[in-house]
Amino acid sequence: MSHAMPQLRQRLLSASSYICLALCLGDSLPVEAADLGARPAFVGKAAPFQDRGFFSLEGGYWFNGSQSSLAFDRGDEFVNVLGPLKPGRNGWTAAIALGRTVGPQWDWAVAYRYTSLNTNSTTGSRVEPLSGEFVNASASNRLRYQHLDLELGYRLPGWESVRLFVGPRVLNARQQMHYDYNGIENFDGFSTLTKLGNFDHDVNLWGVGPRAGLQASVPLAQTPWSFNASASGSMIFSRVERDFTFNFLQEGAIIFPTVSDAGVTNSRTWRTVYNVEGSVSLGYQLGNMAQLQVGYQVQQWWGLATSITVADSQGRLQASQSDVLTHGPFAKITVSLP
Repeated sequence: MSHAMPQLRQRLLSASSYICLALCLGDSLPVEAADLGARPAFVGKAAPFQDRGFFSLEGGYWFNGSQSSLAFDRGDEFVNVLGPLKPGRNGWTAAIALGRTVGPQWDWAVAYRYTSLNTNSTTGSRVEPLSGEFVNASASNRLRYQHLDLELGYRLPGWESVRLFVGPRVLNARQQMHYDYNGIENFDGFSTLTKLGNFDHDVNLWGVGPRAGLQASVPLAQTPWSFNASASGSMIFSRVERDFTFNFLQEGAIIFPTVSDAGVTNSRTWRTVYNVEGSVSLGYQLGNMAQLQVGYQVQQWWGLATSITVADSQGRLQASQSDVLTHGPFAKITVSLP
């Protein structure tokens, strides 16, 4: 009996030591994980839905890859010194958007974009070999357009990173084209203006039509970075108003009559404008309330611009429509609203 008590005491102490060690290890594991700052493992359960809105601002630069929309009669001796012009040069764009979720899948958004392409201009001159008359001419072409988009968005269950949307687009485009010429003769030391002409086209387009597209945002692993992409297409039924103001004077010699005329003509036509556009960007999450995006975007318009071709020094011309292509970098910030 005396020998059994020490052995029992020793076994009880050993068991107590093992229990204490196990408790200490069990308590230390969460503390150690918290100290290391380890990210929690991905759980295949959707995050709880949060009803909130958003507000975004965007600015970008446009490279103008459009075809020419103003060209002159190569057989006209007064304006054939002018080359063809695109509807504007490179320019800039700015956009603003506002929206809000309506349940886990649905949302709405309103977006406005303004684009200004800088004035594209050219000059030319020549000296007539027989009379020594100096002829000078110039031309310019500018395009600005804006559109308002209303969107109803839907996120597919299980594919919350993809958003489909549909809605109307309201479009307005303003194009201004100008060309002029003058001829000066020197006779016995005196300069005389014998030929002049001024021509202005002011084109205003208004239209509305359906638009549809999609957006996607894919997180890059467990980082604040994401890859974003969007694409859409629209068909705009438009009314085009073109005001043409002109005046010209061409004084002739004895056997050639003087030719002159002045006036204003107005035309109203209907046109269907088609558009596709897309963008890709890299996004960075700024906390829980904002995201910054930097990327590249492109817009292709069919029939957005008015084309004036075979224009001559007496107001004759051919009018049709032409396409507009713009592309360039942009930056965008999106802020979540409560």
